[in-house]
Amino acid sequence: MDIDSNRFVETGEDPRWPLQSPIQIYIREDMPHLAGHTKDISLSGLHIEIGVKLPANAIITVEIYFQREDVFAFIEQTPLKLKGKVIWRKPLADDYEAWDVGLRFLDISEEQKNSILEEVKTLEVI
Repeated sequence: MDIDSNRFVETGEDPRWPLQSPIQIYIREDMPHLAGHTKDISLSGLHIEIGVKLPANAIITVEIYFQREDVFAFIEQTPLKLKGKVIWRKPLADDYEAWDVGLRFLDISEEQKNSILEEVKTLEVI
């Protein structure tokens, strides 16, 4: 792995797009969700920021809420729900109150990939 812009980048990694969207994270279905936000997205994974140190290699569920033209459309949307594995994490500051986390999607469908492509079609690849 190489470090690029304070983020791990895999050789041959899918193109990624900047994305600032709220997310809900479920470590287990029987527990309350955690809140965070995305930093960038690809068809194979997600770079997020969260105030909790997620366990290494944890399998989690993420619901992504994409930006919309108004608050009503934002509230009414069905979030994109994906399973992912924590593949890297690092603290954002010395006090460990916020974490940068890399997730690799697990079992992502073509329909889910198409949803991502639809949401990022106007964004530049980073």
